[in-house]
Amino acid sequence: MNKYIRLHARSKSKVIWTLVLSSVILFCIYIGIFQLHYYNKESVAFMLLALVGNCFIILQMMWLETSNLLIRTLFGFLLLVAVRFSALGVLQLQKLYYAQQLENHGKIVDGKVLLVRSSKSSLLYDHYMVVRYALNNENFVQKIGDENQRFNEGDNLKLRISTKHPGIFQVLQ
Repeated sequence: MNKYIRLHARSKSKVIWTLVLSSVILFCIYIGIFQLHYYNKESVAFMLLALVGNCFIILQMMWLETSNLLIRTLFGFLLLVAVRFSALGVLQLQKLYYAQQLENHGKIVDGKVLLVRSSKSSLLYDHYMVVRYALNNENFVQKIGDENQRFNEGDNLKLRISTKHPGIFQVLQ
């Protein structure tokens, strides 16, 4: 005698929550690619990654209906790998977007290094400079990473700035 697997109808609440969580994931990807230059990049990127990871975990708990610990662990590991590669993909798309902005709307301006600082935490060593520049008769102050410690306070440098998004820039000198 043949055995058949009975399929259960999807619950409406599962479908709604899946749509909501998928929308949150897509919104985080949008922020990561197109809006991150408006915020403190490191902390916001970490929060977005944590939010996306939690959304995937919730989706896994909703849709993976098994009590087998090995399958749950393996699926959780695969989700972790998928989130990591997705984050790398978002970073690549962000780089492409920044390059497109600088290519199409870039303007070379002079900047002046106001401050050079280094901070060391237990895990990271961060060397950065604070640069002032003017674009379209408006002054901007920007924190720029300087891992190679090439600049000192008072140095002048050339920057390519997006005229549409002044937070998107590239150090030329």
